[in-house]
Amino acid sequence: FEDAVEAVNRRDYKTAYKMMMPLAEKGKPAAQLVLGMMYFKGTGVEKNIIEAYKWLIVSEKLGQEAGKKNRIFIERQMSRTQI
Repeated sequence: FEDAVEAVNRRDYKTAYKMMMPLAEKGKPAAQLVLGMMYFKGTGVEKNIIEAYKWLIVSEKLGQEAGKKNRIFIERQMSRTQI
């Protein structure tokens, strides 16, 4: 996870995404949070608010408090059909 965060800090978002996705899929809440924000901002991936929302919900359910805060922020920008 630390290597993926370093990639984000270097703004090497494509590498960060490739490293974060397997971690997020394996259930690491911090990786899910970062992945959700990458989808929200379009860093390293195509911007996708629905994917962002999905990953933030998952991270929140696994106890990531920042996932909850970011999910609420993103939810306010979504239409009813997107939620």
